[in-house]
Amino acid sequence: MDFNLLTFIQIVTVLVVIMDPVGNSAAALSLTADQTARQRQKTINVMGAAIAVLLISFFLAGRFVLDALHLHTADFLLGGGILLIIVSLGMLTGRGSMHKDEPGSVAIVPLATPLLVGPGTLTMVILIQTEKPALEGIVGVAASALIVWGVIRMATPIHRLLGDKGVKVVSKVMAIVVVGYAGSFIHKALLEWGVAQR
Repeated sequence: MDFNLLTFIQIVTVLVVIMDPVGNSAAALSLTADQTARQRQKTINVMGAAIAVLLISFFLAGRFVLDALHLHTADFLLGGGILLIIVSLGMLTGRGSMHKDEPGSVAIVPLATPLLVGPGTLTMVILIQTEKPALEGIVGVAASALIVWGVIRMATPIHRLLGDKGVKVVSKVMAIVVVGYAGSFIHKALLEWGVAQR
């Protein structure tokens, strides 16, 4: 079975963009502010494992979810596209991230979900499962989880390098990319229904 590198890169790019680890690095630092360096690294490791489990689980279950809900791919493309637009608006306005301290373990909630793996990310994973080849899909999903984990591990130097304004700029650029993917999904849904033309 041939591995399509371009498809793999597309999958990784869109998932990393939606999860926006650079933009969410400040929130990750805030949520682990009361932890020692060793505790923070442990928290981030648990967060990375949780992200991988969530993404891979939704990828494997995507088709079953659609069948169980009696949804066609076009239905999910349209709904998913609209949801991604909402997610991107949250990224543009700064309302899509949680920036408050919470006591106790924050690795899974709110770091892994909903901060990084939210409804938009899970929607995209299911769309990838229905639209892309299985091999590129599963490898791309796993690779994106690894990349996000690596970026969050580097949250302190990234924030020091870019500063608050730099992080916000990166987040807003990623939001624009998400809008582009959302438009593509909506267009595909309209094509399947015969409403739009190529």
